[in-house]
Amino acid sequence: MASSLPLELVLITHGQLETIRLLNQLSQQDFEALDGVEWDGIDDDELDEALLLSGLSLHDLLKQYNTTFLIQKLVSTGHKERGPYNIDFPKSFAYFEAALGWPPDLFRHEISRTTFDKLVEVLERNPIFQSRGRKPQRAVRYQLATFLLRYASRGSDTLSVAKRMGIGVGTVWLYCRRVTRALRELGLEVITWGDEDRHRETADHVCERTGFPDCIGMIDCTLIRLTDVPSMWGEVYYCRKKYPAVNVQGVCDHKLRFISFEMGWPGSTPDVTVLKNSDLWRNRTKYFTGDQYLFADRGYQSSPYLLRPFTEPEVDAFAGPERRRRLDFNRTLSGTRIYIEHAFGLLKGRFHSLKDLGRHRNVNEIYQVIHALMVLHNLCIDWEDSPHDFIDPDVLEEMTEDEGEPVEVITFGEVHYGDGHIAPYETDEWHKEEGRMKRDEMLNRRFPLSAYV
Repeated sequence: MASSLPLELVLITHGQLETIRLLNQLSQQDFEALDGVEWDGIDDDELDEALLLSGLSLHDLLKQYNTTFLIQKLVSTGHKERGPYNIDFPKSFAYFEAALGWPPDLFRHEISRTTFDKLVEVLERNPIFQSRGRKPQRAVRYQLATFLLRYASRGSDTLSVAKRMGIGVGTVWLYCRRVTRALRELGLEVITWGDEDRHRETADHVCERTGFPDCIGMIDCTLIRLTDVPSMWGEVYYCRKKYPAVNVQGVCDHKLRFISFEMGWPGSTPDVTVLKNSDLWRNRTKYFTGDQYLFADRGYQSSPYLLRPFTEPEVDAFAGPERRRRLDFNRTLSGTRIYIEHAFGLLKGRFHSLKDLGRHRNVNEIYQVIHALMVLHNLCIDWEDSPHDFIDPDVLEEMTEDEGEPVEVITFGEVHYGDGHIAPYETDEWHKEEGRMKRDEMLNRRFPLSAYV
């Protein structure tokens, strides 16, 4: 009977539905108290799944799945027995067990087999994967595999992953939430601004490549497209390209590792607005020392902390030698600034869900997933996991199109920085003038006019 039903119909048992109803009636304090209770005869994963589902109202649950739920009333046989979680999804991990036996060159769950094994070893230390009941959780390698399968594909569909792994859709949510949380905790050590030694390593690389000293990274934003418009303030998520998205800022080093990021902004937010509200900008004196700065594109305003190319009007205002050296300056800077585009291209090329991120419970969960994938991106680079095999040329083309867009008219001085450490003299005009002087100094040092006459 189960095999004749469409796979889009998800089955939950009558007993499970009643449990969800009861849990929804508990106060928040009572609900949190359930977290440490031992439950006889209940698998730890199944308990966590029930708690996860109970966090949603029945209305939200139906809306989240966007599908039809069937309630199966159990046949009375003298004892209670849980029914299957999903139609036509046998409790089997045969697919993944087979994948574990594949040779390294065929095992490509978006990361190499070596990276997978290392990551399992690291994640196993996290208490979130320790059982709270008498029955153990499913092994970490299965939970990680579920996470990778979900976020490897556009749309991050839970139903297809559930079918492939032979588990319930709610269990897919549960495993992904655990892995997401564990990766984000690793991120406290994996995505860091770095010390002076790391900055000097990046600066030396950039200087050798471009002749520009003291650059410690490259900055840009990227749009993460969403398959569904968020229910709250949905219109602000539509970007200039007319699709719903969130705008994520990143700073990378010469190895394409992310050393800083900023999230929480809808797709309609200009890149410069994301920057000037970021912790990086509000506390820039803490992050930049001496003459340090970042490479940026023309979408950002001039500043001593950002070195950007000359705009077309700034180039076209001159002819002859001055024009030629400004064009050479732009080509040299852009040839290394593109590292941040490569970093985002690698991130999206490895985890295709970031091209169309599917439905999640709320926007915060979307940001948490993006953060977790950025952490995994850095780990793969640290563990030398063939990064260039995954760079997505479509992402590079999309980001390069933004290079020629006009400079945003929003100024640095329009935001209240809160607790940020900003010197009073750092006005918008000060940034423009100091940034212009710094760029002219770089131009004259690297491309002296005498060499063009």
